[in-house]
Amino acid sequence: MVSQWLAHHDPRHFDDPHAVCPARWSEAGKRTPRGPDYFPFGLGPRSCIATGFAMSEITLIAATVIQRFRFSPAPGQPVRMHPSFTLRPKHGIPLVVERRESSNEC
Repeated sequence: MVSQWLAHHDPRHFDDPHAVCPARWSEAGKRTPRGPDYFPFGLGPRSCIATGFAMSEITLIAATVIQRFRFSPAPGQPVRMHPSFTLRPKHGIPLVVERRESSNEC
């Protein structure tokens, strides 16, 4: 069993392993395709069979939502992680959501 959390925060693979830096994932894919420093859907023969679909779906959803809303962390609300079969926020991720202004609304 391999911990994605530990691998994704390993200083051997990333200069600032605990920083939030989305660009690191595109850089990681260029360094070592399919791991060991980047494997959001697992590795090997038991990796997720829906990887391609999931990546397409999240790209479309994120693009649609981010066009319409702005998200920022809720003040004074720390995020605590709950390690289980998958790593997830223990009590969710509190956010402040604001509607973006659109210049082409009717």
